[in-house]
This record gives sequence, structure tokens and C-alpha cells, in this order.
Amino acid sequence: SLSIAAGKTLESSLITGDGAAQTLLNSGNINSNINLGGGANVFNNMAGSTFTGSLNASGSVDMTVGAGAIATITGTSVTGAGGFLTITGGLLTLDANFSHGGVFTNNGVVNMNLNTLTVATHAGGTGLYEIDVLQTAAFDVGNVNAHLFGKMVVTGGAANFGGVGTSFDVNVLDDTIMAHGTEMLVASGSTVGPATLLTEDVTDNSALLDFEMISGATSVTTGDDAGDVYLRVFNNLTVLGNTDNNDAVGDVLALLGTAGDATLDTIQLLISDLAGDPAAVNAALDILLPTVDGAAVTTVMAFTNDTLDVVDHQLAG
Repeated sequence: SLSIAAGKTLESSLITGDGAAQTLLNSGNINSNINLGGGANVFNNMAGSTFTGSLNASGSVDMTVGAGAIATITGTSVTGAGGFLTITGGLLTLDANFSHGGVFTNNGVVNMNLNTLTVATHAGGTGLYEIDVLQTAAFDVGNVNAHLFGKMVVTGGAANFGGVGTSFDVNVLDDTIMAHGTEMLVASGSTVGPATLLTEDVTDNSALLDFEMISGATSVTTGDDAGDVYLRVFNNLTVLGNTDNNDAVGDVLALLGTAGDATLDTIQLLISDLAGDPAAVNAALDILLPTVDGAAVTTVMAFTNDTLDVVDHQLAG
């Protein structure tokens, strides 16, 4: 066994077990990768402690992240079948994929960033789940793999977000556009369910996008797997238009996504930047409308240039 006292720091390239089950009690700071052997291992991160590194074990691991503790997984990590992963008021951050072979309970915060947390069973809890979303390729309805996002995989049951007070937050990274109706599989269950859904609204950092948690049973992507949980995108361009014509233009842009066209990408990003100011959005949408004499806008690039002028005007105050 190994104990790190409060205020002490262990810096090591690797902590290894001797093949037998190990007990690690961390009240201080561990900056090291950990490789444990077979049997029932224990890794307790006490209140106020920190752990930064990877965690691998051929056996099971009972891992706790106590109140005020911060555990950051920095390298691909896999533990054997059994044990538990419990967050009791602390923060677990994934900077790499983490596969734990036991029961996961979240009564703190788990930030998956763009990575995947795999667990055998999702017991729920009352904590916060955080994910990032990043656009990696041109997006339209024909390319549903254009975004990276954090997610969970439950290998031995359905997802469970139903605990009272449980919350889910989406961090939309810069230059990320999502078409209206996009669905992201944020928790994949291994059974037909049913998954337990969030009772609170999903929160996010975007003025343009909102997210709704839905069951796989109501997903247009699958429509039959109730053990899965999706986030469905609501693009507010569908409602920001203050005239029928502006609303129609907004609907088209909301459904188009980016579709691989550089000019369209620029337009979408510009309008996304304006999303917190409905008047500015409508000024931009209005530029796309036909002129009074019925002539259509001659080029999309003209719209881009005019929209840039709107942005400059708004920034100038």
C-alpha cells in the first residue's frame, strides 16, 4: 500500500504494483501514471487531493474522488472488471479516454471534454456532466460524423441521468456550427433500456444553440434503442427572424450547416458571432433577401462582405 500525506507531492514517471492488489491513499498530490496488477485494488483520492496521470490495472479498482479532490486522466486508461468509480463532491477530468470496469456514480463533476468514459454500470447520482463539442469537418445532413464530443459508454446496462439535481452542460468550442436537429449520442447503453433522462434543462455556453436530452427511442437517428441517450440540437436561427422572410432565411441556414462550402462556412460563423444580438442577426438575414425590384442577391460573397460590415458596426458600438 502507499499513502501520500496532505501537503506532500509524489512526482514519478510510473507507480507500479507488484502483481498483488494495492491500496493507494492520496491526501496530497500524485503526478504519475499508475499501473496496478490483479485483484481488488483501491485508489482513494481524499478531500483536497490531486491526481494527474493515467490509471491502468489488470484487476478491479475501487476509485473515489472525494470532496474538493481533482483527478485528471491524462493518458488512455483501462481497469479490469469489477470495483467502482465514485465521485463524492470532487472533479474527474478526462484529457484521454478512460474505461473503468465497475459501477460509476457521479455526485460531483465529471468533465469528459472530447473524450469517452466507458463504465460497466451507470448508477446515476446527483452530479454534473460536462462535455465539449468541436466541429472537425464540413457538416450537412449527409455527414453526421462531423463533430467530436464527449460521451459515455455503458457496457452493462442503460444510462442513468435521473438523479434529483443531476445536470448536463455543453461547451461549444469556437468555430463550431451545428445544423438544426443534429443528434449526438452522448451515452450509449448496452441494453434496450430504458435509459433514465435528465429532469433539468441542458445548459450550454452558446447564444445560437440549445440542446435537449432525448431517449434513443425517440431519436431520428435510431428510433429504437431506449438504452441510449442523445442530445438534440435546436438552432435558434429558426426563431430569430423578426419577419416572415428573415425567418425563412434563418430556417434555411439553420438546416444547411456548413456543407463544405468555404463562403457558406464564413457566413454561418459570422451569424453565430452575432447570435447574442437579435437585431444584428436580422440585419444580416435581411441582406440575403431579394431586392425591391425582384433581383436576387448576386453573390453569396456580397452577403459575406455586408455581414462583416454589420459585425464591425456592432463591435464599434
